[in-house]
Amino acid sequence: NGEGKGVLAVSDYQPVTGVKEVTTKISEKDAIQKSMAYVGEASEQNLWAPTDKEFGYIVEEGIARPVYKVVVHSNNPFGAWETFIDAENGKLIKKVDINRKAEGTGKVFLP
Repeated sequence: NGEGKGVLAVSDYQPVTGVKEVTTKISEKDAIQKSMAYVGEASEQNLWAPTDKEFGYIVEEGIARPVYKVVVHSNNPFGAWETFIDAENGKLIKKVDINRKAEGTGKVFLP
């Protein structure tokens, strides 16, 4: 607005009230294998880019849970699949294809 004042602020911030303690943690290798299994037909031979992995925390209802974020770049099914794997038991928390896709028709003018 012309007055230099904010009109809208958006945030996905969640306050953390605690951290889930785990006694055992799966390995990065296990997290990658589980992620590929959750994606479907993904395997080392079926990738179009290296697999990215990162250990961190995801906040659910104020509690920070330890997770592995694994991005699998699979040809079948095609996509860049971002998965969040529970670091304690290897269960899938979230899976999203982060590739952007578009379809359409049009004309190209070549003089």
